[in-house]
Amino acid sequence: MINKLSALSLCILSTSLLVCQDKNYCPQQLTPLTEKSSDYYATKQGVTIGVRCLDYDNTYKIFGDRVSKIFYHKNPLTPIQISVTNNSHETLLIENASIGLKLELIKNIQSRLYFMSSSMKAAICLGCALPLGLLGFGLAGVGLIAGLELGCPTVSIAGIAIGGGMCAASLGLLIATSAIFVQKKSEHVNATIDDYIEKTALGNKAVKIPAGCSVDILVFAKDKNVKDNFDIMFITDENNQKLTFNVQL
Repeated sequence: MINKLSALSLCILSTSLLVCQDKNYCPQQLTPLTEKSSDYYATKQGVTIGVRCLDYDNTYKIFGDRVSKIFYHKNPLTPIQISVTNNSHETLLIENASIGLKLELIKNIQSRLYFMSSSMKAAICLGCALPLGLLGFGLAGVGLIAGLELGCPTVSIAGIAIGGGMCAASLGLLIATSAIFVQKKSEHVNATIDDYIEKTALGNKAVKIPAGCSVDILVFAKDKNVKDNFDIMFITDENNQKLTFNVQL
């Protein structure tokens, strides 16, 4: 019983530490790629692009401790940064279909990076807190009945049962409270991640890159879908002309 209580206490402590780390979460903005920092770098018709597959350390600067959900998931992902500088005289368009890789949807990335969903919180509350609470009050009831029915010789046994029962009930309440606390603190981080991905990652809508402007875009692909050689295609907004870069990582 002691070992089980210790394990539960350790779980609560670990969760609390993770929440404290999450409280200070602030994603680092992408640094524009240079020829030196890129895996691929080229210029065509006044348009320069840099492409780099982000490693664990660079991705950690963006997503903090949740980076493990990208690299150590059963379906690990490769984050890819694309820097574009448009020194042409036309506005360029880029979208998911412009990149010759099977990319992950933004909503899938967001849900993967969430720490705790409402359903998980409910599962913790019901799966741990409720049984412990019922067990606690059950033991307390048994102890009380034993004390009343059998008299003074069993007062110590009754006291132990009541004490153990109240301890289990209190632990159940603590777990439920901890789950709600973690969920509340995580909501802010989840919202921050949502905002960052929506502003930085390439979604369903085409991104416009006006003449004279630069952008940094983040895309995600499962490791198994990343190829050493693929195309990135831009379309001019005015006359639908195509400009294609053959990326070789």
